[in-house]
Amino acid sequence: IGNEAFCKAGLGQKTKSGNLTIPASVDTIGQYAFAESLYLEAVVFEDAVYAAGETPVPIQFADPYGYGTYTFQSSAKLTSIRLSNRMVNIPNVFASGCTLLTTVEWPTTLDTIGHNAFEGDTALTSSDFSQTRLSTVGYTAFKNCSALEEVKFPQTLVSIGNEAFCKAGLGQKTKSG
Repeated sequence: IGNEAFCKAGLGQKTKSGNLTIPASVDTIGQYAFAESLYLEAVVFEDAVYAAGETPVPIQFADPYGYGTYTFQSSAKLTSIRLSNRMVNIPNVFASGCTLLTTVEWPTTLDTIGHNAFEGDTALTSSDFSQTRLSTVGYTAFKNCSALEEVKFPQTLVSIGNEAFCKAGLGQKTKSG
């Protein structure tokens, strides 16, 4: 899927709601591919099927300068994302500014979340990474996720970047963190 392939596209415009399934055959996604989608509500990355012991080939995200992919950035109606077993690394600025995003299903293969990946996703309430291989959370990855009340990490966690959860809602509901 090329750079800006569906950027600001009216996916779901006719029905005012849109769902997107990205097939397991997709191996590369360009910058801004679905950024600022006006009606996109749910995204499913299909899992690839592999034989026992075989390692999934990761999806590659275009980020030539290391600033970010902006894949779903500021998609106004996006409420859920199901990530595939081919997602080892979530790229920088993946779904930031998706203010209605409430649910992200993390793959067991997850190792790294890039910087600013979900920054400003103010409706995200919890993230359970306990069944993943997560080792690194990039700086400001969940900054300003004001509704984020609960996060569960796996034993594989090694590093959390600066301001990764700055201004998140952790502990606000119970006033103890």
